[in-house]
Amino acid sequence: MIRKSQGYVDRTGNIAIKPQFDDGGQFSQGVAAVNVGAKVDEKSGALIGGKWGFIDKTGVFLIEPKYDYAGKFSEGLAGVEIRGKWGYIDKTGKYVWKPTE
Repeated sequence: MIRKSQGYVDRTGNIAIKPQFDDGGQFSQGVAAVNVGAKVDEKSGALIGGKWGFIDKTGVFLIEPKYDYAGKFSEGLAGVEIRGKWGYIDKTGKYVWKPTE
């Protein structure tokens, strides 16, 4: 199964960030969580693996992809998962709550 890359469009429908990510979330507080390196399960079509990081509105990584999963930012923090443990980071990628079970 072939999966096409994802990008972002602006409010007028023009490409703002060219398709280059395997998955991506909505922008929140000026950044979006994106996945790179994921594979597609042939049977289910589900996205498997890859790493999540955060980009700005120009598509530049503010926080490099290193998380197994990443949520959106809210009040300056985002939940991130590494090896089944969750923590919270700020917009610089610094942990404000280190991953715990």
